[in-house]
Amino acid sequence: MIAGEYLTGTILKMKVSDSEVLKAKSGRWVGVDGAGYLQMGSATSVDIMGWVTGSLEETSSSTAGGTSWFVETDFLSKLWVMPACNTTGVGATEAELLAAIGETCDITMESTSYQYCDIGLSDVDILLVYGYIYEGSAYGKQYAIVKPNVAKLVYTSH
Repeated sequence: MIAGEYLTGTILKMKVSDSEVLKAKSGRWVGVDGAGYLQMGSATSVDIMGWVTGSLEETSSSTAGGTSWFVETDFLSKLWVMPACNTTGVGATEAELLAAIGETCDITMESTSYQYCDIGLSDVDILLVYGYIYEGSAYGKQYAIVKPNVAKLVYTSH
C-alpha cells in the first residue's frame, strides 16, 4: 500500500527514497520502491505513479522517508514537458522531434541526474510523444511533450 497525505484534488505528499535527485528542468516521473518510497523513474520504469510538482531542485535525505515531495497523481489526463534527447547524451534535431510525434519511447536518466525523454530508445515504450519544443541545437534545448503510454503502465502494490 502506498501511503501519503492528500492535499488537494489529486496532489499527494509522499515520502522519498534515500538520496533521490530531482532537477528543476528535468523530467519528474516517479514510481515507488519496494518499501513504498518515491523514486525517480528510469529507463526500465513501467510503474509510474505520478509527476513531482513545482520547480523544486534537491537531493532527498540520505535516510529513506526523511524527505517528502508533492506528486500529481492525475497524470494521465495531462500533457507533460520534459527534456528530450535522441540517444543518451545526444541532443535531438528538430526533424527527429517532429518524426517522434505519435511514437512511443523511453525515459532515460543522465549521469547528471536529469530525466530525459529518449526518442531514440524504444525498449519499454513508457512515453507517448504528442509534440515538442525546440530551442536550438545545443544539448538540453529540446523538449518533448508527452503522456505515459497507458498500454505499458504496470501498477504494483507496495
